[in-house]
Amino acid sequence: MIRYPIFILGFMAAGKSSLAPKLARALGVKCIDLDQYVEHSVQQSIEQIFNSKGEEGFRRLEHQQLRTMKPGQKNVVALGGGTPAFEDNMRYVNATGTSIYLQQRPEILIGRLRQQKAQRPLLKGLNEAEIADFVKDLLAKRAPYYSQADYCIDGEKVKLKELIQLLNV
Repeated sequence: MIRYPIFILGFMAAGKSSLAPKLARALGVKCIDLDQYVEHSVQQSIEQIFNSKGEEGFRRLEHQQLRTMKPGQKNVVALGGGTPAFEDNMRYVNATGTSIYLQQRPEILIGRLRQQKAQRPLLKGLNEAEIADFVKDLLAKRAPYYSQADYCIDGEKVKLKELIQLLNV
């Protein structure tokens, strides 16, 4: 049986922010984007937070906002790409609700992130080859956290109807 909230996790540009609202609409529940929650909490963009507080400050805010998600809240939550890999966030996610890892091949992520480079603070100043190396390295570091998810789904083949059947909702 599914436990709410449902957390969608995965690497940057995996499609979490696209899938989460579709799943929430289909289930008739609220959709929350954790990055937007963090931005709202301090009235700054992610980029401004990184510039003023650094990644460590951003992760602290992210950790605090994640803790506002309580067991039983009928929400679908799109996590930030790094959320599961910091603090004890992945343990909290799995203890609080249901987690779904939206897995993508590195080549897909690299292609998307090359196009989104300007909006991604962690990619600032990297050339195309560096982006590829960065994605492969960081994905390998985060994989042990992502793999702790309750469900692992192929981001290229995910179909909403099949996901809902998988979740048995």
